[in-house]
Amino acid sequence: MMRLQKIVVGMDWSPASLDAWREACLLARTFGSRLVLVHAVPETSSVRAERDEVVLQAEATLRQLAAEAGVEAGAVVEEGRADDVLLAVAAREGADLIVLGAGARTTLDRVLLGSSAERLVREAPVPVWLVCPGRAHPEVRNVLCALDGDLAAKESDEALRAAVYLCRTFVADLSVMTVVPDPDALRPWARGEAADLAAAVARGEEGLRRRLEGIDRHGVETRIIVRAGKPAAGIVEAAGLVGCDLLVMGTRGLTGLAHLWSGSTAERVIRAVPSSVLVVKAR
Repeated sequence: MMRLQKIVVGMDWSPASLDAWREACLLARTFGSRLVLVHAVPETSSVRAERDEVVLQAEATLRQLAAEAGVEAGAVVEEGRADDVLLAVAAREGADLIVLGAGARTTLDRVLLGSSAERLVREAPVPVWLVCPGRAHPEVRNVLCALDGDLAAKESDEALRAAVYLCRTFVADLSVMTVVPDPDALRPWARGEAADLAAAVARGEEGLRRRLEGIDRHGVETRIIVRAGKPAAGIVEAAGLVGCDLLVMGTRGLTGLAHLWSGSTAERVIRAVPSSVLVVKAR
């Protein structure tokens, strides 16, 4: 079962981080979690007195936000790169989850993810909840869980268990999906048995059903969705179709691999999906 006793929240005073704070407050109220609000002060060549003043101002702001959260909350301000500080604080505090604003949206309606968020998705040892900017955060009613079609992929099992746990707690509906290769897009000499699109989709549906058999979903309404094509595009399309409030996906946290849920696929999805994203790694 997913534990959410302590949640670390990255704060940099941007609108995206305030959205992350609001969604983290929702999680903390729902699960009875303790929040740890974290701000990283960049290391500069300014004199020590000026840096101390910046730290004091940041601590005061975080304490105010902690008081407004309506839950048990603490504040941490440290000097360094944002990703380094968040990883260090999460490890030191024994965090169960890191919550971070995904960044602003561009004129092309794409999220500017940022290097800190990308590194956390790849390297954080705990799940990372990336909050979609500019949306209301009052509840979670629809959850989409994107799974690898490989039944041996442990990260998919972790993601599915987390999705079911969240659906039970929020009384939300669950959609489970996977993406199969589109036979029409394959090179003729690489098609083989996958040449029949209907057969490929059927195998994808069967794979999802087999994976669902091992998960206790009592009381959680579940639908199955299979898309054909590129993984990132298929996941984003399905997220729009179900109107999800949260996308849950597993990742191995690696880049440069020809694997369905590689780190690069997760990053492409996060930039385009119209909802918050929970990234879960295999233990």
